[in-house]
Amino acid sequence: MVGESFERLPDVPGRVRALGQRLGNHTWTHRIGGLTAQLADGGDIVDELMRTAALLSGEEALAFRPPWGLWNPQVAATLNADELLGPGHVGPFNWTIDCRDWEGWKNGDDPIAVAARYRVEANNRRKGIVLLHDFTADIPEIAARNRSAELTRALVPMLVADGFRFVSLGAVRIVTQQ
Repeated sequence: MVGESFERLPDVPGRVRALGQRLGNHTWTHRIGGLTAQLADGGDIVDELMRTAALLSGEEALAFRPPWGLWNPQVAATLNADELLGPGHVGPFNWTIDCRDWEGWKNGDDPIAVAARYRVEANNRRKGIVLLHDFTADIPEIAARNRSAELTRALVPMLVADGFRFVSLGAVRIVTQQ
C-alpha cells in the first residue's frame, strides 16, 4: 500500500484484509526515482516507510516493495539502521514477471490479452513474483483505464491450470543487500 493512497481511500485496506490478503508497505509517496533518488536528494526515506507502517498497524512484519524496484546498499543501510523500521519489515520484495500491465491500460488492451502475456512469461520462468498495478496508479490516464481486477480474475485460473501454486510472501525468503 502506498500511504497517500491508503489515506485517500481508507476503506480499501479493510476490504483487502477481508479477502484474506496481507498488506505491505510501498512507501508514503511512491516518488518517481524511488528511495534511491530520494536518499540521494537528502530526503527522509525512513519517514517514507514509517508513515505508511503506522497506517498498517496490526499486520505481522510488513512485506516491503520499493517503488520502481529501485534499491541499493545505501538505502538498505539507512532503513536497517532504524531500530523500529528494520525489525518491522521483511523484504525488499521485487518482481520477476512484469508484462507492463499499465502499458496495456494506457493502450486500451483487453485484460484477457494482458493476462495471456503474463501467462507466457510465467511459463517461461516457471516461478516468480508477478507485478500488477492497481487503480491508484501514478498517471491519471492509466488509473482511469485500469482493469487489474479483471486481469487477475483471468490470470489466476490460467496459472493454476498450468500447474502453478500461490504462496504467501511469508513463505518466501529474500536476502537483502547490506
